[in-house]
Amino acid sequence: MYKRQKYGGKEFAIQVKGLEMAGYDPRGAWGQGLSYSVANRGACHLASAIFVVENYFEFLDKYSTKGKAEFVWYFENLYNAINSLQLCIFEIYAFGMEQQIIRLTPKLLLRLVMKYFPKLAIKLIDMSIYSKFFEAVTGIKLNLKQFLKAGERTNVLERYLNTQLGVTSEDDTLPERFLKEGRETDPQKHVVPLKKMLIHYYKIRGYDQNGIPTNKLLKKLELEHLLTEKIFFSPSFPLVAPSNPKDSRFLWSPRPRIIPHAPVTDPLLVMLTPKLFSSFSKKGLLKTPYTRPSSRSNGV
Repeated sequence: MYKRQKYGGKEFAIQVKGLEMAGYDPRGAWGQGLSYSVANRGACHLASAIFVVENYFEFLDKYSTKGKAEFVWYFENLYNAINSLQLCIFEIYAFGMEQQIIRLTPKLLLRLVMKYFPKLAIKLIDMSIYSKFFEAVTGIKLNLKQFLKAGERTNVLERYLNTQLGVTSEDDTLPERFLKEGRETDPQKHVVPLKKMLIHYYKIRGYDQNGIPTNKLLKKLELEHLLTEKIFFSPSFPLVAPSNPKDSRFLWSPRPRIIPHAPVTDPLLVMLTPKLFSSFSKKGLLKTPYTRPSSRSNGV
């Protein structure tokens, strides 16, 4: 990315935020194009593999913008929560396709609901098996809503860290050929209408027009301490703010993983919000009591 900026190549470099794009052409899966553009680590299909729903199962119209922002938002939250459990995210298709509502509902009806009523469709998806996995390992009850909120917190934390290092809406884009040049094998020469989806995605996420998490969103996710506490980097994490904040050599490699509060004995507990963490500590369910450190000089 740095060399591209210095020597040219923006027009043909197939990357987003410095990460080479995965093997799924967004011109044939517009939701995947949105996912590539907003993913915190760059053009990664594991941030929200919506192309599976668009192309393999064909539940979403691949050449439509309707419902795409909502499902990218949902899959980002779900994937981040599942990653916190150290499970393979591709299991969701096995678990998801076994649900009665999907097996018994005519595909045409599923397509219509997911396209025109995406929020309703998302509410009907039951992935509570993952929150039960969490409970089985930790003994702590965590419902599906709390589980998805944990994934949302992770996604927003990563986004917030990136924005502190200079990432804005200008970085949430795709290579120019996907926005202007259709595929030779496509008679209609479809390109990705990214801007429309991106504006809707920011609204759903709670970001401002520059793609930065709003104070309201941070407070909703119990991350308001980020507004007053300065972020430092630990010696083991060789990431430093460059003199030019747009110098991408420092922004996305390696991928940041943030533990936002007190040290914990189990990485699964990072999923908990401060309120839940405090509650479980007082009840004696956790070995490590929740205390917010007075100084963050030892890292985030």
